[in-house]
Formats: sequence, C-alpha cells, structure tokens
Amino acid sequence: MLQSIKRAHRLEPDNCLLHSCLVRFCEYVDGQKELHPTIADVVRQAMEHISGGRSALQINEDFLRNHSSSLPALLQGTHTNFLR
Repeated sequence: MLQSIKRAHRLEPDNCLLHSCLVRFCEYVDGQKELHPTIADVVRQAMEHISGGRSALQINEDFLRNHSSSLPALLQGTHTNFLR
C-alpha cells in the first residue's frame, strides 16, 4: 500500500480518494504496536515526504482547510473524520 500511495501522490497529490487512503494508512501504521521497528522506520521515512511529519488528524485538517471550496474534498475529509 505504501508504494501505491507514493505513486498516486506523485501523480495527483490533491485527489480526494488518495487523501482518504493516506489518512487511513497513517492511522493503521501508527496503531500497529507489533510492527517490527525496522519496518516502522522504513515506512515513516518513506511517508515523510508526503506527510511532512504530520499526524493523520493534522493531514486531514490541512486537507479540509486547503480544499474548503470543493464539495468532493469536503465530503471525503469529513467522512475520514468519522472513520476514527
């Protein structure tokens, strides 16, 4: 999934569905307590370019703020908030 997110972000970083996948992936990785530390480090380093060190919540808040005039973006961002 990491490779898919990286490729999609390179093609269309403001895509609403990509945003949803990105937030869910970040939450999943953060919630994995049994994830091997080496794997967790690799994932975090690979995601640094995309997430900028922000949490899933911060990513979603920024997305909603930056796309406040787009109904599809608002719907996806709001839906992502309810997934928690």
